[in-house]
Amino acid sequence: MQRYFTWDGFPPRNTLSFPTVSLGGHDMTAISMAYDLPNERFVIAADGRCALKGIGGEIETKTDEQQKIFPVESEFMSMVYAMTGFAGFGNGLFETIVEGGEVIRSLYKYRFHDGYEFAKKFSENMANAVQVARKTGRFPVIPPSEGLAAGEQGRLFKFYLLGYYGGFPFFAESRFYHIEETDHIQVRGSNPELCQSQTLFTGSDLIAAMIYGNALTDPRIAKHKPAQSADALEVATGFINACSDPAAVEIDPWCRIVGGRLHAAEISLSGFRWLISPAA
Repeated sequence: MQRYFTWDGFPPRNTLSFPTVSLGGHDMTAISMAYDLPNERFVIAADGRCALKGIGGEIETKTDEQQKIFPVESEFMSMVYAMTGFAGFGNGLFETIVEGGEVIRSLYKYRFHDGYEFAKKFSENMANAVQVARKTGRFPVIPPSEGLAAGEQGRLFKFYLLGYYGGFPFFAESRFYHIEETDHIQVRGSNPELCQSQTLFTGSDLIAAMIYGNALTDPRIAKHKPAQSADALEVATGFINACSDPAAVEIDPWCRIVGGRLHAAEISLSGFRWLISPAA
């Protein structure tokens, strides 16, 4: 039986002085991204669990020390990329984050108008990379769309690109879909407007409503809810820690696939730095 591994998430409501933008779709990774406008920086945090999932739906933890945040620094930009969804096959035939990194590196030599133009070209080239992998047998099976909303059926994975290009901030989300009728890859993108401090995330919607929204917070995870005075790191990591808390599984069974080593990074005009480093 072919097994594939996956990182994924869901969405929420409003948060502190960081209004929330939902990044929808039922995936299997907790990622939180805070744009801190006054301090001109992004803070991104993610869990470390990577699970193997059989086509029949059975789940087995592959590692709790998976790095899910990847820095990119060049002459023109300082950014990170992260992903949720189908991460690859257990036999290593195709690994989404590796393919994505190669596509990004292939664009280093080009100059773009801004980060959004860069993200658009990345999306086009990444879709082509998947298409080539399908034709050459490196992507032999399309994973099921279980748990996805009707409009999201066929979605394979999402990439998030955020940081600074040419000194200007950008955040881009690219969603990649398999079109069964034509066996082609379709890309849909969105670019949340960065006109104020805000939080963007994917993870458990139930936990998010408690941590970032106005839902009654379960006392077992209340310690993870950021205070009104919390900085961007506390805002980002609070959600990850809440989804990873053992009690979270009883609140939302989805959280059984979240956990492991939390890692977090800052991206600013000065460059990239780890705030909480991933496993060595």
